Amino acid sequence: MAVGLMVQSLRWLPPSTLNLDGISRLVALAMVDSKVMLLQPTFMPNRAATAFMKTNGEIWHQVIRSLPEWSLNECERLSRLLLREHRSFLSDFVRVLLDESASTFQQPPYNFPLRFSSGKVFSFDLPYADIDTSEFQRLYGGLEHHKIVRLDYERDRYMQHLSHDQLMKRTNDIMRNIHQIDEKGRVSLDINDPRTYYWMDRFTEMLQESKFRQIPYEVFGRAAIKEYPCPKDGERPRRIASLIAANDILKKPYLVRYGKYNHIFEAYKYGRIRLAAATSYSDTSLNPAMRDEELTHRIELDTRVFRIVGPEGPVLSGRLPIKRTLNTNFYVLCTSLCLKTRLFLDFESDACLIITDPDAFKERLSRELTRALPSFKQKAERVEYYDPLCVALTEMRPIFWKHFRHSYQEEVRFAAISPEPTTVLEPVFVNIGSLEDIATLIDTRQQ
Repeated sequence: MAVGLMVQSLRWLPPSTLNLDGISRLVALAMVDSKVMLLQPTFMPNRAATAFMKTNGEIWHQVIRSLPEWSLNECERLSRLLLREHRSFLSDFVRVLLDESASTFQQPPYNFPLRFSSGKVFSFDLPYADIDTSEFQRLYGGLEHHKIVRLDYERDRYMQHLSHDQLMKRTNDIMRNIHQIDEKGRVSLDINDPRTYYWMDRFTEMLQESKFRQIPYEVFGRAAIKEYPCPKDGERPRRIASLIAANDILKKPYLVRYGKYNHIFEAYKYGRIRLAAATSYSDTSLNPAMRDEELTHRIELDTRVFRIVGPEGPVLSGRLPIKRTLNTNFYVLCTSLCLKTRLFLDFESDACLIITDPDAFKERLSRELTRALPSFKQKAERVEYYDPLCVALTEMRPIFWKHFRHSYQEEVRFAAISPEPTTVLEPVFVNIGSLEDIATLIDTRQQ
């Protein structure tokens, strides 16, 4: 069986994992996960499911989740088998993590429209072994999926500390990632998108927490759809959907820039591009889909996992709120990896630019930004969407981090960062030349 693995940075790996024993337990977990899908992603939509090992040898999932006892027992059994029969495989694993070559591990296929490096990415084939799932079948066999999700949440009730208002806000944030606007202008679910099921699991956990608190369904429901961007006119979404369906360019990598027609046309015809200051997106006049605190990120660290210890032992228990604010403003140009009817509505757009050669666009934009802002550092990457309850302090990544409420937007951003801390940045315009050779324009104003 083939597995993709991403190691974000070795400095976040405790030394105990860089030996055959630690690696064998992590590989064993991957083997069990391949059978029963224990792990789910922490970052949406682009990071794989993750697990990590603490320095004391405990394995956790998503920072907040312990693993069921039966799975840990099976991991221990498989670990012993790997150490006995597949030591060369484990040795190759350690060599790769230490930046040494090993033929067992290969680079995965190139499948992203912009070239960027973030950590190490490689793929490999897991050793074969019979995996015992009898205990899993005894505990969960025959249960509907939503009941399994509820049982798993009871083991790690990670939202128990949230106030009522915080819980309702989280409900609304999750709901924003579940729906789509279909080809008939209706609010619906995309059953072909696996991420739909990820968010449905998170929604089920919200229902279970609300059940524990005896929150009436009508209260829960009102919170879930508060400020929900439902279309008021079905004709426009249908027209947008038909224009999207008529595009056959979507079979290859592309980026989309949404906006008002006059701005999109100027970008398409003349290459006139506007970069805004990151702080401009905190404007309260913007709708919830566009509004965000770009310079500030908040998480709630689980001190069961990351212990805060003083001379006399643990000094904190429960959750530790942490806020980090970037010490400088920066310029940003936002694009998306997806062309969807809903995004036209959420971004209040009547047109879009579909960039069919993202690397060429990046090169042209970079060249002109270098002229306009010669001292600024440029970066272009896919945004990672974080769950503030499910991440660690060391994972915080300013500029390319956003709260998961925006996950459905699948943003790729181009940023220019000042070499010196600055708070005020006026919008900057650059002319990168006509994009007619590497882009197409959709105008939704017309039939």
